[in-house]
Amino acid sequence: MQEKNKNAMTDDSARPAEQSPCNSLAENGQEAGAEKSVFEIDGIDFQAARAYCGSDALMLKMLGMFRDAVQKNADELDALFAAGDLTQYRIKVHSLKSSARTVGALELSQMALDMEYAARDGNAEALNVGHPKLTALYRSFDQKLLALADFNAAENSGADCPAALSEDEVRKSVADLRAACGNFDLDVLERIVGDLQTRLLPGDFSAAFGKIREFVKDVDFAGLSDFLDTL
Repeated sequence: MQEKNKNAMTDDSARPAEQSPCNSLAENGQEAGAEKSVFEIDGIDFQAARAYCGSDALMLKMLGMFRDAVQKNADELDALFAAGDLTQYRIKVHSLKSSARTVGALELSQMALDMEYAARDGNAEALNVGHPKLTALYRSFDQKLLALADFNAAENSGADCPAALSEDEVRKSVADLRAACGNFDLDVLERIVGDLQTRLLPGDFSAAFGKIREFVKDVDFAGLSDFLDTL
């Protein structure tokens, strides 16, 4: 694999979200006689996924979205790898790192981070060894999550669960946060954060939201302002 570009990319880490007011679908499923093994999938840390997503309802939705994107994203990673486009490859594995962490696929997230660093450094040996392992593990979740997808469809069809936040809503939320931060208005910041906690957040913004919550919790206006400028 030949390197074309070596632009830097900043790693973003997320802190687990607090519990949101959705009902626990896992508990509902167990009460209805669902098999416990549905929530025991190799490569998924459900405790971490629940912590990041805030509730079982959101977790199941995120896992469903994650599985739906597996084949398309893995194909794109393979194409970028074959083309030697390290800039776009790094962007893609950076996104995978965040989305995998959000759904509790921690080994996959770490592998994506390793490939992000390898692409940044132009480490052809690490890329040639690590990329096939990354995409093989990633593709495996298409089948691993099939049973969970079926359970999600059955159990969540009538659930009262938050809608996903659109890209326009993400931009508006960031703008509102920036304005409230500029006005040193903690009440408005806490209200916006509270509203966002009840919504299904896109993978990359979900990762950033963990940091936003911490800045607001710590009443760190300067830190929040600087961080929002990076979004």
